[in-house]
Amino acid sequence: MLWKIEFYSKKVEDSIKEWPEGILAKFAWVSDAIEKFGPADVGMPHVRPLGQGLFEIRVKAKRALDVLFFAQSREK
Repeated sequence: MLWKIEFYSKKVEDSIKEWPEGILAKFAWVSDAIEKFGPADVGMPHVRPLGQGLFEIRVKAKRALDVLFFAQSREK
């Protein structure tokens, strides 16, 4: 199954686009892997399950940053 990342709002998406280049590049890499393989298959150290469909994208750089996201399967 292919996954699609959708942002909660345009404001959240715009805020993420303002992150420092290195952190944004790591976030983009992890996000791309999630879309290809799903959050459970990407796993640690990049994605940590928090339970009940909630996952944490773990992006580490000089300044640590974690991003929470919710995964929901939509079967067609």
